[in-house]
Amino acid sequence: MKAKQPKMRWVADVLDLANQKLGRRHTAIGPSHFMHEDLDEEWVELIWEHSVLPYIAEQFFGEEDRLSEFDLDMLRREATSTDEGGEQDDDNRYEQDTGDA
Repeated sequence: MKAKQPKMRWVADVLDLANQKLGRRHTAIGPSHFMHEDLDEEWVELIWEHSVLPYIAEQFFGEEDRLSEFDLDMLRREATSTDEGGEQDDDNRYEQDTGDA
């Protein structure tokens, strides 16, 4: 995804954060949901709503109050607002990774 869709790399950070919140390695959300050549923001939202969230709801059957932790916009803000020692927005962070420097 880095070479073809650098601005969409935030999706990997969101998946990492969501999997941390799931807290169960054997039920982790895999990247295959998002492995599409034409992945864009709209596709991510549709995939999240119609594939990922129903899966998470299954994992938390009886604990529906936990589902609010998996709001895509909230996860994206949380995952991309900080990086190991400082704050950067996701566009600047990933443009640096594409490395024309």
